[in-house]
Amino acid sequence: MKHVQIADLTIGNDRPLTIIAGPCQLESADHAQMIAGKMKEACDAAGAQYIFKASYDKANRTSISGVRGPGMEEGLEMLASVKKAIGVPVLTDIHTPEQCAAAAQVCDVLQIPALLCRQTDLILAAGHTGAAINVKKGQFLAPWDMQNIVTKIESTGNETDHANRTGHLFWIQHTGHRHAFDPTNGNDGLSNGYGRHALSSATCRPWWLHGRAA
Repeated sequence: MKHVQIADLTIGNDRPLTIIAGPCQLESADHAQMIAGKMKEACDAAGAQYIFKASYDKANRTSISGVRGPGMEEGLEMLASVKKAIGVPVLTDIHTPEQCAAAAQVCDVLQIPALLCRQTDLILAAGHTGAAINVKKGQFLAPWDMQNIVTKIESTGNETDHANRTGHLFWIQHTGHRHAFDPTNGNDGLSNGYGRHALSSATCRPWWLHGRAA
């Protein structure tokens, strides 16, 4: 059985559930550390592993009036403070190839947003950092199309990729690669997200690891 190593976490079918959670965007270091600390306490109590997620720039906001975040330089400082103070791995979104190297110096996982999941230059730049890569599957892709994205990442020698199913498309395609499930994104409009009442029925093994990746 194979595993994925992210910082000091080992992820696999025979390992505890791994939760990726945090504020949509960074607001302040204190706020980020408070959320990360509470989440780590809850995950520790439940026997789960935890990765903190937050964005320094939500560059793909639906509305022009949407708040985007503190920006890359300040945001990476906040993420570094979470790693130091709370002792958990951190994940953030990247949007351009130029952001990848700097983000990977701080973050354990780089996330490709769904709307950018086919951007070859971005995917290759992320893969070359050696960080774990979490690709959010665009709702415009069939599940089996994710194989082409995984192949791009693995062409860099990076095999720590994950395919993340987001939104309404819950099909599971047996491609032999790691999968994660995001139950909190999905509705179109000026804001995204399921109501809390839908999460219990929507969630099905947030880390679904299959085949070669398991």
